[in-house]
This record gives sequence, C-alpha cells and structure tokens, in this order.
Amino acid sequence: MKTIFTVFSILISVFVFSDSAKACSCSVTPPVSIAFQLSPNVVILKVKSVEKYKDGDKGYGYGGIKQSLLTVEKSFKGTLKVGQELTFTQGGGSDCIWTFDENSVGDEYLFYLGEKPIDNKSSENVIAATGQFPINVANNVWIASTCSRSDSVKYRHGDLKYIKSIEKVKGKTRLSGMIYQDFESLTENENSGFKNLANKVIQIRGNGKNIQLKTDENGFYEIYDLLSGKYSLSVEKIEGYKLGWTNDRNIFEVNIKPISHTELNLTYRIDNSISGKFLDANGKILKDVCIHLIPANGQQGKYLGDCTNEKGEFKIDEIPLGKHVMIINEDNEISADEPFGSFYYPNVLKIEDAKIFDIKAGEHIKNLLVTAPTTAETIIVSGILLYSDGKPVSKKTLEFHKNINSFKQIKGFRFPDSNSSTDKDGKFSLRILKGDTGVIFSSIYIGDLDGCPNIKKIPKSELLILGNYLEYIYTNSFAIDGGSVLKGITLKFPFPSCKKAKID
Repeated sequence: MKTIFTVFSILISVFVFSDSAKACSCSVTPPVSIAFQLSPNVVILKVKSVEKYKDGDKGYGYGGIKQSLLTVEKSFKGTLKVGQELTFTQGGGSDCIWTFDENSVGDEYLFYLGEKPIDNKSSENVIAATGQFPINVANNVWIASTCSRSDSVKYRHGDLKYIKSIEKVKGKTRLSGMIYQDFESLTENENSGFKNLANKVIQIRGNGKNIQLKTDENGFYEIYDLLSGKYSLSVEKIEGYKLGWTNDRNIFEVNIKPISHTELNLTYRIDNSISGKFLDANGKILKDVCIHLIPANGQQGKYLGDCTNEKGEFKIDEIPLGKHVMIINEDNEISADEPFGSFYYPNVLKIEDAKIFDIKAGEHIKNLLVTAPTTAETIIVSGILLYSDGKPVSKKTLEFHKNINSFKQIKGFRFPDSNSSTDKDGKFSLRILKGDTGVIFSSIYIGDLDGCPNIKKIPKSELLILGNYLEYIYTNSFAIDGGSVLKGITLKFPFPSCKKAKID
C-alpha cells in the first residue's frame, strides 16, 4: 500500500482553486474514491496558530512561517483523534508542500495525509508525503501535499458528501463536479475570487439517457450509477460569460468507466474584449508594442494587456468590470520595439484626457485603431545565421545589445535591447533605434548540443559562463554603428550543424 500511495502522491495535482499552491507543478488529481482508499488518514483540520522564524533564524518557509499548529476537528479514517494537535512544516512555495499564513488561522481543511509524521532521515517517507524530498525539515512534523485532493473544506463539498455516505455508494460509478463563476477585481486592493453557483441546470445525454440535474446550494452536482460509456454534459448559459476557455459551446464530453469516478468542474469567465491594430506616427505596422488597460481612477491595477503581433494586431479579453483607460508603452522606455514614449488612447499624454472604456460583460470592441503621437527613427539590420559548415540555423534568436563591443562584456543575465528570430532559411531582420551602437550576435546553451560531435573541441574563448555552470556558445559579434540600414550580415556558430541540436 505504501508504494501505491507514493506513486499517487507524485502524480496527483493541485486543485485549481487552492489558495496555497504557489508554484508547484503536479500531474493528474485522483478522484475522491481513490484518494480516500490510498490515504492512511483523512481528516478535517483547523489552523490554530502559525509560528514565524525569529530574527536571525534561517529557514525557507513561505511568508516567513516556520511551522503551523492544526487541530483535528473530525476524523473519517485513520488513527488521528478529534482534538489532537498536529504540527505541520511550512512549504517554500514551490515544493508541493502546503503553506499557511496568519490569515489561515481559524480556517478548516480536508486533508488526505500519510500514516505518520515525517522523519527527514527517511527519504521514502518524505517523498510519500510530498512527491519530492524537501530540505531542512524537522523531525516529527506533518506534511500536507498540494499535489493531492487536500484543500479548504469550502472547495471540497463534493468530497465530504461522498465520504459521509461512502458505505452506501462505494463501488458505483459517479459523475460529479462544481460550477463556479469567476470574479476578477479591477485593482490590486480588491479581492478576486469564485462564487459557487446554486440551481444551475445540467443536462446529461448518452446511452439512451436524458437526465437533468441542478447544482445544490454549494454549486455541486453528482449522479451515481451511470452505465459506462460516453456522455455529453451541457450547462445553461449566463449572458456575458463563457464556460472555461470556450466562447459559444457549453457542451462537454465525459467518459464514464466501470466502477470509477469522473469529475468535471466548470467555471464561468467574463466574456468581453477590446481588439484592434497599432500603427506608428508614420502609419507603419509595429510588432511587440505592448498595450495595457489600467484603472481609470489611477489606482494600481492587475496585469491586463497584450503585445502586437506581426500584423500589428492586439486583443485584450476577460476584462474585469469597471472603468479603464488604455496606456501604450507603460514603462515609458523608448526602444526599437516601442520607438515612442508613454501615451494614452486616443493619442494623449495625460490620464485625465484619456478615453474611458467601461466595457460590460458580453461587449466586444473591435477594429480599434491606435496610433503613436511621435515615432523615433529606426533602422533595419538584416542578414543570415549559419553553422560553420554553411548550413542555415532556423528559429534561433538574434540579440542586439547597446554600448558593448563583444559578448564577453556581458556579466550575468542581460535583456537584449532588441531581438528577432531567424526564418526556416536562417534569415533575420532586426529593428534598432537609429544612432544606437553595439553588437549583434546569437548564442546557444551548450546543454542543448549533447551528443553533437566536436563540441568539446570548441575553445573556451568561444564560451560565456553565467554563474558557476551555465555555458553558452556564441557566434561572432557584428558591430553596429546605428547610422544606416545594414544588409547582408553573416553570423556563424563555431561548430557544424548537428541533428541532435535542439535548435534544429
């Protein structure tokens, strides 16, 4: 049983509405029937307190939290007793370990736990609980994995409903899920979140059946004893909103397998957009111009924007309700991609003069034309990128860096001042500000050339080492004086083409 539990701990995933999964990458979450069967302890816990690291202490807990104290409120399976206090280690935010903070105190969680607290001397025990081996974990503390069904009880209504009636329904097929509506806030100081939708009508068709369900007061639906096979599930529409990432289809296919659970959670997201095209002051299409919507009241907003494609087109969708203004080049840094300063639509410099967009749910503004008030002059640098045997290098990035004359002057990571990619024939075209001087080159991480012959023969002078181990191989550098258009530049890597190279 321990071996099976370990495998599922590694494979299962973070529930999408969890507020504690910071950056953990997991795979597929098992249904509640499997999670309950394989978990030695299944309990409801309440966060009693959190302990922070003291000044001078060393630790990696998320939010400066060292550990948390939780009490057992209810035990559905295992040896843990109601009222028992458990100490939980704090995750680092990206290590698949559950994290808590002061705001968690008083909250209740349904946790699927291992058999006993972890011992950091036993890697098997830690991996079984988390899916990976954490560092600096104390002995005799519990770990809750975000790669599991463990979550706040407000998101685990369906799990609790199954667990409380498990003796009656175990071994039956089950189709279940939650229906939510997403609410995105306009500004950073407002909370976003999800609303559980009660009384939403769900239609299930298949195998000669036509069944209608409604979500309960928690937005939950379920049905047992469906015959195995394929079914279609449809949910009534909400005007101005779309289900998941779809626009017009509210029909989803589900495949019911014998003696198994199938879970389908659906979220209504706001359906609106602003789209159009950007031109510079000379009427030319520009790529990579970034356009943002920000709150018209001047408060700090969340990221809401898009950058233009090769045709100068942009589209901003799923716009929170409220009044917005459009700003272009918000950083106000004049560059080859954005050869103009910051301005607001329609072509004004002050936010109070900007047009206010008050877009409703379901509203789509199309063909908006955005033009820059002034545009700095740019020049085009073009050429070809080759291997040492003369074959072209396709789909590889070229970089232009200002105020240096060799890649050897780069210390650590540095954003290029302009960049472009080669086409299938190795040709490139790069735009830079007129008057800028610097060098243009390309590079490749040496790890992407494993298995290619002659790589070890490349002299150290052709390598750039970032940090203690990242080695990059560079082409020759071509000096740019920024005075006029340059054509026919040839850049070469100091090794021949290789089929095992990841850039081929």
